[in-house]
Amino acid sequence: LLKARNNKSKIKKNNNILISLGGGDYDEYILNCIDLLISFKNHFDFILIFLKGSFKNSTVKKLSKFKFVKIKKDKNSIVTELQKSKISILSGGYHKIESNYLDCNSIFIATQKHQNVLLHKFHKKTQCDYIKFRNSNFKKLLLKYLTKRFFKKSLINKLSFNNKYLLNNFFD
Repeated sequence: LLKARNNKSKIKKNNNILISLGGGDYDEYILNCIDLLISFKNHFDFILIFLKGSFKNSTVKKLSKFKFVKIKKDKNSIVTELQKSKISILSGGYHKIESNYLDCNSIFIATQKHQNVLLHKFHKKTQCDYIKFRNSNFKKLLLKYLTKRFFKKSLINKLSFNNKYLLNNFFD
């Protein structure tokens, strides 16, 4: 981590989105992220999903339909990919510390109930964007944070979203 931070100026940003939610069963979270990110497809090259666990067979079938989704299991390269990525969608565990230390553009998802408190405290110190565990407004919040991070307000009106409800209620 220290070596990566010292080499930060040598790292060239790419146009990828990194998703890493830890080693649990987070298929639903990842599929919801992919479902929303499809609307932004013209604004990134690939989605890199780092797996510590494994996907259900039904999830693998769904993800294999998308040529812009790559699955990686090499945990050693995550720090480099974290630094290179345009945006990272990460769990509320150790990734939040790594991301903050490396000054990455990240959104955090509490994948366990105890991470709500951890992310709330982390937010107070860093102003990070996060989504609470099992939040009923998951997609709406993720849309808000993606738009805030990557798009100027003038572009928001030009984007076409799969879910018009999210767009219509985005600025509520």
